[in-house]
Amino acid sequence: MSGVVEASHPAGESPGDARSAPTDDAPREHDRRGIGVAVGVALLALLWMVVLPAVDEAVPVDQEVAAGTVMNADHGVTIVPPVGWNIDEGLVVADGRPSSDVPPIGLSSGSTTASISTLSWDESLDALLARANEIHEQADEPNWHIAHPAASVTTDSGATGIVEFWESPKRTGRIVVFVDDGVGAQIIVSTTRSEQIDDGDDIDAMVASVKFDGGSA
Repeated sequence: MSGVVEASHPAGESPGDARSAPTDDAPREHDRRGIGVAVGVALLALLWMVVLPAVDEAVPVDQEVAAGTVMNADHGVTIVPPVGWNIDEGLVVADGRPSSDVPPIGLSSGSTTASISTLSWDESLDALLARANEIHEQADEPNWHIAHPAASVTTDSGATGIVEFWESPKRTGRIVVFVDDGVGAQIIVSTTRSEQIDDGDDIDAMVASVKFDGGSA
């Protein structure tokens, strides 16, 4: 008689079957999939409830110009945008943000857009106009041409500059530059031919409102 004692198993079941039989405590594959789906749904709910609203609040919202609005164009230059236009970019004087971080001004009304920027400038008005023309050609209207010779323009505060009207196959507009005590200001307006007449008075008033350090010539 052999001294080895074999373990007994239920009828019809081999030792291998006993080792491979699942227990109630072992996680089943469909259980793991269910947990994964639940976690995904929870994360999606968190995204909709918390993350997306926070991102939405961080995105700047366009602002309509109200009466009395004055905008900071940096370098001590301010401008009064037309009432009812949209502020796409820029700093309203009442915002009180640091003057060392002032973005260019971007305005729009329908298809009409206006950009206003300033810089330190020790050269002539003509040189600044040539620079503005080059920027305009590279960034906005590559096929534009001068429609009327440059003419003198004076603001309400007495600053004197140059205005130049331009045209392209689809758009028209004007480029205005000022230089005052080492500071240059440039305004580039682009519109459609139909809106040029409608917005003309608004643009004239905006250009006339340019002030250097509160108004100097």
